Amino acid sequence: MKRTRLLKTYAVRSCLLLALVSYTAFGMPAKASGNSQGKVNAQTNYGKSLIEVRASFEECLRSYGDNPALREIQDRVELARTIKKRILAAVNQTTQDVSSRSLQALFSDEQHLGLPPLKRSANSFGPMPAGRLFKTRIAQFTTPIDFSDLPKDCASVVQRFYELQFKTYAQEVINLIKVATANNPKSMELYEYGAVLPALISHSFPEDTTWPVLAASCAGDKRSGLYLSDFCCRRIGRAKMGLGIARQASELQQKPFSPADWAIDASQRCVVDHRPDLAERCLLAAVDNLPAEDPQQIVLRLQIAKAYSKCGDYSTAEQKCAEIVKQFADSPLQGKAIYQRFTYLAKQSKFAEALAEIDSALANPVCEAYIPELLYIKWWALRQTDQKETADEVGQELVAAYADRPLIAPVLLVQATDHLAGQRYSQCRDLLVRLTSKFPGTEATNKAQKLLEKLNQIDKTAK
Repeated sequence: MKRTRLLKTYAVRSCLLLALVSYTAFGMPAKASGNSQGKVNAQTNYGKSLIEVRASFEECLRSYGDNPALREIQDRVELARTIKKRILAAVNQTTQDVSSRSLQALFSDEQHLGLPPLKRSANSFGPMPAGRLFKTRIAQFTTPIDFSDLPKDCASVVQRFYELQFKTYAQEVINLIKVATANNPKSMELYEYGAVLPALISHSFPEDTTWPVLAASCAGDKRSGLYLSDFCCRRIGRAKMGLGIARQASELQQKPFSPADWAIDASQRCVVDHRPDLAERCLLAAVDNLPAEDPQQIVLRLQIAKAYSKCGDYSTAEQKCAEIVKQFADSPLQGKAIYQRFTYLAKQSKFAEALAEIDSALANPVCEAYIPELLYIKWWALRQTDQKETADEVGQELVAAYADRPLIAPVLLVQATDHLAGQRYSQCRDLLVRLTSKFPGTEATNKAQKLLEKLNQIDKTAK
């Protein structure tokens, strides 16, 4: 009885899977879930519109069939159709593999039944991952198509027809993914295939903003939408597509969406991947959504510099800050960009260049909030260029004016070290005690404690 029951379960699950896949693979739409999903499906029902423009398109094709633009876009449609087939096959295979693993787990404790082992897929390497599929085809979609040799009305019809044809292909893929993920909700990698065609084809229609909406429609909730957005940003470098998908996912959940917050979060994940270039794309995608006078413009651009800095590219970080200073001369945040630029100059050991310009920055009213930091950079640059007397003067100014700021801790440590070298032990001890009590937990304090131990040894030896 137990064997019969398990065999029935095996058969039912397999038949359900095949039925679901077959139903969607032939272009049948997945069932809508709620009003928001129904709205998305309505927006992406392109078949009817495609039929409506077909007659006009075929007339253009008869008249201008040898036009280079027509030939090029026909090649792209054929390539898109081929990619669609590969994606459908990949989703089917992935779904079958997941089902096989589930069934294997179902029978794992029933080896005594003597059932034959489940067969492994003939393709032992599995389907091509969505990211690699995109990267192997992107070059064939990036060249702009010149429609200038076609009459204006014909060019418009041709572009509209192929746009709808592309979207129909993408929708077929998305319909299948909806069913496949409904059956296997943990198979998040399936969502990635939903973004491949929209991300590729959107190069041919850069002004069309519906591609992210189309790609996002395969994600049924905010979690899967954000997963798909992250895939677009980090795996295939399509930041604007990622931003659009994240926005659409939030709208489907009726949640507020901030492009700036999304961009900062996405850029930080790119930095973890050591890809500051992708972080820059994400941040610029959000910048494009802001008015030119919005203060967030500088905030996001400073994040670009920070991303390069965190990845060790201080030269590019400094260049980004210099661009901000030049472009936003009247912004109250310009002072921060100036200060950050000097920080990156110092990290590159460009001390002479920093010293040549820093007095001008110190006198600039927009830098008033950053005078302590700028004075510290000046002090450090003077020390590094063997201008000890001037450095000591700047150090004394820092310590006197900003006694409670942790940034003076390294200055106190250097002053204490100088006193130790000159055998002025009492002055050295006073500074070290001040440093350790005033700024505990800093790197300078740890070094100061070691110097205090050394002083204690000197005192013991002297006695």
